[in-house]
Amino acid sequence: MELYYLMSITDRDRAEDMAALYRDAGLNLVTTMLGRGTATPQQLALYGLSRTEKAVTGAVVGTDSMKQLFRAAKRKLFIDIPGNGLMLAVPLKSVSSGRTLAYLTDGGKSATGGVPTMNFDYELIVVILNEGHSDMVMDAARSAGAGGGTVLHAKGTGAIGTEKFFGVTLANEKDVIYIVASGKEKAAIMNAINKDAGPSTAAGAIAKFAAGGKDTKKKDLGMMAMSYGYVYVAQVAMGANPAQTIKAITEAEAYHGPSLIIGYSPCEMHSIKGGMMNCQKEMKKAVDCGYWNLFRYNPDGGDKKFTLDSKAPAGGYQEFLMNEARYSRLTREFPERADVLFKRNEDEAKARYEHLLKLIDMYDK
Repeated sequence: MELYYLMSITDRDRAEDMAALYRDAGLNLVTTMLGRGTATPQQLALYGLSRTEKAVTGAVVGTDSMKQLFRAAKRKLFIDIPGNGLMLAVPLKSVSSGRTLAYLTDGGKSATGGVPTMNFDYELIVVILNEGHSDMVMDAARSAGAGGGTVLHAKGTGAIGTEKFFGVTLANEKDVIYIVASGKEKAAIMNAINKDAGPSTAAGAIAKFAAGGKDTKKKDLGMMAMSYGYVYVAQVAMGANPAQTIKAITEAEAYHGPSLIIGYSPCEMHSIKGGMMNCQKEMKKAVDCGYWNLFRYNPDGGDKKFTLDSKAPAGGYQEFLMNEARYSRLTREFPERADVLFKRNEDEAKARYEHLLKLIDMYDK
């Protein structure tokens, strides 16, 4: 079943006209959110414009409804002509429950087709930030090639940072920015936001994008630190080898210089089968199958600077991945893509272990 989140951004005085098109398509749930544009004062002054108030209209649609709404918006609101707004469709990876799906799709009648393609020319970047810092985020985004964005006002609903006043929970005020970017520029824009307006800044921005699975491999923090030559580095997993963890902490504390210990630590977002009560067992599985490697690099180690504490992978790599919903969900939503990414993931894990074996010879000479 192919579903999309269809979103339109228009001037606020056209919001009701756009919402009417959604309702005419027979959609059960249509939402309208209020926002504002992010053009700089210099850009507005150049064209003699004032800051415009925006409205974002959204709904979950099937392929047929999506095509119908695109045609109607072009014909009645001229959405394809610059200055009249923006409309885009974002593929949905999942819906919370069967009843929700039935409600959104009128019992499945309005949604047909298979899995949406993941090869996009453009992608939607969603940035959640502290209220009042949207200019900082947009300055960072523009420095990496973003053309503009739309700011929405929201409330944070997480447990962290909330307080209770006379029994009422007060949530932090937030802004949400939607930025439509070229697929080629997406990574650079997100990196710029993280660097110049990320969690460590006043903006506290968190950027996400709509996609299914990550193509590129993670940076190897351990190898990066070891390349300096004077940093103590260890990778540990307490549930897999408690003695190695304690030894690494002891050596790091005794080392006269910078020390870095990287620990494998499952969290709730990994969605381990059986819950967090099994996190120690999950650490052991990660090490046994080769997903996570244990090692210690001690620049003061003399003839034995590097120690590989992991044994060769014992198999069961794919089974390990399927034990966590953060991975297994991809097999249900994008099965063909999952097969490719999981095979590549295992191959890269084997290559990592072979690289660690070579480091033994390189450092212990």
